[in-house]
Amino acid sequence: MEKLISKLLFVILFSLLQTNIYAQYKLVNEINTDVTFPKNSRIDEVGFEVNKNTICLVQSINDTSSENGNRKHIVISFHDLNSGNEIQKDTIQGITSAFRVYDIDFNDKYCLLVGHKKYLYYERNNTQNAHFVYLPKEILNNKGKSIAFKNANIINDSLALLHGVYNYHPNSSGSGLHLNILNLNTNTIVKSVSYDFPGIGISFMSHSWITVSGGYIYAVSPLSTWLHIYDKYLNLVKKKQLKLFDANSYAKNILYEQYVDSIIKYENIRIEKIVNKYDKDSLEYHREDFQSYIYSKEYIGSTLDSLHGAYNSVNRIFTVNDSIIAVTTATPHDRNVYRNLFLLNKNSLEIVKKIDKWRISPTEEQNKVEDFFVLDISIQDIASPKFKDGYIYTCGFYPTSIFVKDNVKKSADNVFNYIKNHGYKWTILKYKIDN
Repeated sequence: MEKLISKLLFVILFSLLQTNIYAQYKLVNEINTDVTFPKNSRIDEVGFEVNKNTICLVQSINDTSSENGNRKHIVISFHDLNSGNEIQKDTIQGITSAFRVYDIDFNDKYCLLVGHKKYLYYERNNTQNAHFVYLPKEILNNKGKSIAFKNANIINDSLALLHGVYNYHPNSSGSGLHLNILNLNTNTIVKSVSYDFPGIGISFMSHSWITVSGGYIYAVSPLSTWLHIYDKYLNLVKKKQLKLFDANSYAKNILYEQYVDSIIKYENIRIEKIVNKYDKDSLEYHREDFQSYIYSKEYIGSTLDSLHGAYNSVNRIFTVNDSIIAVTTATPHDRNVYRNLFLLNKNSLEIVKKIDKWRISPTEEQNKVEDFFVLDISIQDIASPKFKDGYIYTCGFYPTSIFVKDNVKKSADNVFNYIKNHGYKWTILKYKIDN
């Protein structure tokens, strides 16, 4: 939790350098829960998800004194979205501390938590039958590589999608869009497919380029903005290039995409040739032969610097409701301050609304509570804001009463004093987009 507070302070202090930005949303309700964080515990991850009229809150707590080694337990509570009242509370014990929760989804029957190549799920009326699975390398996709994922969406009462976009090493899962169908009733991977993905050369950046809606899978490429739609059998059923940038930006983006993707492609071909020289038993002794600079901090850092300094890119795609999906984009130089938000009709894929320069960091002029409690739609995975029925929900760990008008430093001091005196406590914030 200390890291979360440190990040908050950085954002607040960074905002002092920014000019005033006008809000596109309004805080309409604050719902306080009774969920607190255990004192003297190491909280590894926190997150939430919304479905129908229920919000699910997750705390991953490290058991540092466990006699069985480094273990954790995960507390999952379900609350009424309007009142905050607790509906159900589950605790899953004895989970390896290596399981970092990246994503959450749930429905009336199941709750699913996902990490890197690991998942945990259970029937909500039977926590004793929880399944924690670390997938072995022997489970392969259509390209003969070990399957990979870092995120998840429940498709229906029996199926879930485990997915990710990343340039994994050729000796592991390989490069591309990784889609895996999990049968929740039998706890088996029934299909696993890896597709080539435009923009894979920047897949190490923080992103969320896949969403599920109405049983279909939507994957958007970050630079050329091609949207690929797959059915629950992982077959491509439609593709369309979304018009999110101007012509000059597209011309630059496509050249840059071809450049960074070609580096990945040819380096992976080189590595594959080396790997194929050895049999499986001897590969471990020749690891140095197939290392690559494309996984180094220096290469990743320089690529991100060039991306952030000169190119527009897609940050997230997510579902708003049964008929609308949303895409957020970042622009050069101000990506720490703004996002552009596009709302698209799910059937026609036409843009029905665009909000330019959606503010994601606090402002220098603290005139109203939204200037401090910003709605950051750039956040990924388990902590990202959730859209539902015309409202947007996010969670915090202290009440909005800490806000002091026209005094960002005093508001920040109040955050620390509140936590010092009361500890961390879940608060649900409800926003509405201004017309």
